[in-house]
Amino acid sequence: FKNINQILLTETLSHCISKGYEYCVYRSIIKEEFQDSIHDTLRLQGFIPVPTSTGNDNAYCVNMSTPCVLSLDLETVIKEPFRYNKAFQRALKKARSRLQQALTELYKGHLVLSIDRNMVHERLIRKICKENNVPIEPQNNRIFGPCVCVPFGQILNKHMIPNTVTKSMHTEKFFNPDMKSYRIDAFPYYLDLKSQVRMIQSFRRPVILVDDLLHKGYRIKALDPILKEENVTIQKIIVGILSARGKEIMDSQNRDVDCAYYIPKLRLWFNENAMYPFIGGDALWRGHYPKRNLLPSVNYILPYAAPSFIKGTSKEAIYNLSQISIENSLEILSVLEKEYQDMYERKLTLYSMGHVFVSPRCPDQGEDMEYDLNLSPSHYLRNDLELLRRLKNFLE
Repeated sequence: FKNINQILLTETLSHCISKGYEYCVYRSIIKEEFQDSIHDTLRLQGFIPVPTSTGNDNAYCVNMSTPCVLSLDLETVIKEPFRYNKAFQRALKKARSRLQQALTELYKGHLVLSIDRNMVHERLIRKICKENNVPIEPQNNRIFGPCVCVPFGQILNKHMIPNTVTKSMHTEKFFNPDMKSYRIDAFPYYLDLKSQVRMIQSFRRPVILVDDLLHKGYRIKALDPILKEENVTIQKIIVGILSARGKEIMDSQNRDVDCAYYIPKLRLWFNENAMYPFIGGDALWRGHYPKRNLLPSVNYILPYAAPSFIKGTSKEAIYNLSQISIENSLEILSVLEKEYQDMYERKLTLYSMGHVFVSPRCPDQGEDMEYDLNLSPSHYLRNDLELLRRLKNFLE
């Protein structure tokens, strides 16, 4: 495992949170040569040192009552062979540490739970196979379970579950230009949601729905009327992260729900890829689909949008998070551009981003504002970073 310290800490704390614990104190009894890496991991999760009379800094504490969650999912939007490229992995490791540090500055002393996407996949696959009464290892004689698994978010999308009929639904969150409202619809150039649901119904099997997160429930609220209209039998909904609010929504719909991680009082959640311009984000709808495979999107950071969902913290912390996100995106894109140049002996431009990214995106700049497809994404990102720095005087 990469980052085994972080994975062990996340698994331990998430178990404690699900049982109702709200505070954690860490006191080290491990040999000194291992403590530096452990302390670094603790700080990146929001732990702060406990003052002691002896000056010993081996004790740390954190408030777990209302944690923030960071889903480490950037690798899922990168294609092979770049996903496991060594230079990209080094840049990603540094970028993650900076992003985690920036998130801990939002609410000092409060937990930032960094969840590894591979651990979520493993837990979900086990739960899906258990619900479908099939083993998690592929069998020589293929015998499928009675249910069809339907991922309708980003998680497990375009993946096959062992010994289980799997059919993804392709959905996207579309913001209106004013960013005050949004809707859930089919991903560009896929069948509309009703046609996708009818395709699921054609399997004539009970359905196991799978999503990344269930908190406000905007995806399931959009799909629920269509599923009922088409008489689709939902056996269970299984999600990566479930909050108490999400569980109440499922109870109101009389749905059976299970999860990989139960975080009752979830304060905020962040998807790693959505923080980075030209890498992730949510689509922005201007009345028509893009003419090419470059989806105009918006990132909920400055200067693209005011992150109004982040409440109870300072403007300086929000600005710092925005700056770190753009700088991380710039560094990651610069590394990918270099590796692409070395591999294919040509420049990575906006025109060729589909060779590297599963769903190429670009920040929406407004109507009649067009990108030059022959330029690199890092070129435009430097302009956005310059624009952000112009706003710094407002904070001061």
